[in-house]
Amino acid sequence: MKKSTITKEMIDMISRGDQKSEIFAELLQTFGTKYQNLVSQIMHFDYDQLKELYAPESTIKKDIMELMKTCRTKGELYEQLYKKYGQKNNTLIISVLEKDYEELKRGKTPPEVEDESIQYMDYTLFFSLNEKLKIAHKDRHQYRLTKEFEYNDNVLTGEIEIKGGKLFIGVTSYENNTLLTVFNFITFLNSVFKTYFVLALSNLLSSELKDREDVDSFIGLTPMINKKIILKSPNHLQQSKHNFSQYLLNVFFTVDSEMATMTIIGGKYHENDL
Repeated sequence: MKKSTITKEMIDMISRGDQKSEIFAELLQTFGTKYQNLVSQIMHFDYDQLKELYAPESTIKKDIMELMKTCRTKGELYEQLYKKYGQKNNTLIISVLEKDYEELKRGKTPPEVEDESIQYMDYTLFFSLNEKLKIAHKDRHQYRLTKEFEYNDNVLTGEIEIKGGKLFIGVTSYENNTLLTVFNFITFLNSVFKTYFVLALSNLLSSELKDREDVDSFIGLTPMINKKIILKSPNHLQQSKHNFSQYLLNVFFTVDSEMATMTIIGGKYHENDL
């Protein structure tokens, strides 16, 4: 199951005006409890941003900005919006026109989160040279990659997404085996990232597993693990002994017998961060 598949369903439900609790319940009904951890993770990290972009009110505002190129009056705008959205959103159309018309007329567009990408962490710093060369500089803050690995009749699928200042990494494993899923997760990490980044995440996972008496306890007690890592560039990657890069990675990780997902929110490390 790809994160993008669940995200698309969420966008459709946000666009029709469904509430957050309704969206969560319907996603679980659609995809099953098997993907509950992934659904919860997407709801936690992406819902607010997606609502900002795709909620009916935001969509209507964007339409008003576009229609203002040809419509000269509020009445003409209402007529065109009603044709598009119909009776169902009539109250919302009137509300937006009355509340935001003058502001939109002055050219103040609804907030676009993606325009702020320049402020975000560049996670491609941790990509291996081979993968980094495939990414255009302008795409480093909004990127998606899917890879498949075959072993006999089994297929391991890995997915990476960089968006909204977050790095998402996920794998769909096989054999209904939690330990194998963790190992397969590391296999996927090795195919994309630099060694020191893979070692840092592997160390985090092994520490968590070691703290549990068995894998079932590991899953049952912590459906979402949250740990912070201070990641320092290796000596050969540092510009000098007095000028090296350190990053603070806030890591959220879930694992079950067939899936492992990780969301990372990172930035430059400062001594007062912890």
